[in-house]
Amino acid sequence: MARMYEAANARPKEIEEYPPILQARHIQELLNVCEAVAYQILHIQGCPTLKMGKRMVVPRDDFWEFLMAHKGKQLW
Repeated sequence: MARMYEAANARPKEIEEYPPILQARHIQELLNVCEAVAYQILHIQGCPTLKMGKRMVVPRDDFWEFLMAHKGKQLW
């Protein structure tokens, strides 16, 4: 039970703590959205998504710039 409490109260990660290449699961965690929304974001025109075979990834710093450029706007 204490472990669940600790995990629930863990501090959010800073963007610099994520790997240099983000996957959908990282975006999901970073923005606290479901997997489907994370993929919707990766499909938004202008999102710096890279396709590697069937995988979609995005450079962390480019993704952060993309988010900041859309501050105050609805993404999905």
